[in-house]
Order: sequence, then structure tokens, then C-alpha cells
Amino acid sequence: MNEKPKPKHLADGREFVSQEELHFYFWCVDALSAGIVSAWSYQPRTFELAPRVSVPETVQMKTRVKTVERFLLNPCVYTPDFLLVPGPRWHLVGKALYSPDGKGFWIDVKGSFARYNDEVKFSLLQKWLYDKWRIYVNKVIPVNFFEKTFVPGRAAVGKSGRERTCYLNCRTLSQLLNSEQGLF
Repeated sequence: MNEKPKPKHLADGREFVSQEELHFYFWCVDALSAGIVSAWSYQPRTFELAPRVSVPETVQMKTRVKTVERFLLNPCVYTPDFLLVPGPRWHLVGKALYSPDGKGFWIDVKGSFARYNDEVKFSLLQKWLYDKWRIYVNKVIPVNFFEKTFVPGRAAVGKSGRERTCYLNCRTLSQLLNSEQGLF
């Protein structure tokens, strides 16, 4: 069975896993230029949640007994998509995300449609990461997040040059900056 190759989501010399991550990248670039964030990074760190599991097992060879490691479980690792560091204008969007210390906001970008039971998987990883590392990862669905904050210019317009209908209810960055009232 021939599967279609996955489409590449490229911008500014970077490759992203999904169109949603690409749109959030556009948000990060615009937020950095506006002073909403002072820094951001893509896939900043991989966390080990559980190590590889193996047990010793004795095997009878022809002339001797040998102890070998029997593999049981793969390690469990998790890499959040983005890390945001708030900037001087963070108050404009800050209530849309949560951080225990307010210094760094960890993000996992999800689409509005989840396949392969991804919703349950993320929820478990989110709880596990918080329990082990005390890091809270915010689940961001771009269309919902952009409605609370702003839609980046490069995400608001499709390849055809027309506005994307999914972002019609979102304000632009210039509208947000002109209001200076923030979210609520």
C-alpha cells in the first residue's frame, strides 16, 4: 500500500510537524517583534519520564551460563513544542496561558481534530511531566488561542491570498496593540 508523503510545513528555513505548529511559529515571531515575548524556542528540551526497562536473565549456553539483559519496556520521553519567555507586553496575552512560576510557558500545539486518541495521550503526558518535573505544559489549539490573543498575519491568509475563514473571528496584532487592554 502506497501512502502519500506527509506534507512539509516550511517557513524561514525551519520545518514544522504540522500546519498548526507553523501557525503558532508565526505567532511567536509576531509576539517577539511586539515585545509580548522576550524569547521563544521550538522543541526546546526532551524530558525523560521513565527509563528503559530490562531485567537480567540467565541463559544456558553450550558450555556455560550467561547473564543477559531481557528488554521489557521502551523509555518514555516527551518533547514540548515551544517554550515562551514573557516580555514587557506579556500582560496583553498572559491570561491565555498558565505557568506555575510565570517565567516560562511550555506549549504543546494541537489541531482542532485529534486522531489516534491523541487527546488522552497528551493528558497523561501532561500530568506525568508535571508530577515528575513540576512543569505545566499548556495545550494550545491555534484557532482558539488566536481568538483569545491575536492571529499572526502570515497565518491569517492562505496560499491563495484570501483570508482563512477559521481565523475571521480573531483580532490582528495591530488591533491588540492599539487596544492595549489585553484579553479581558
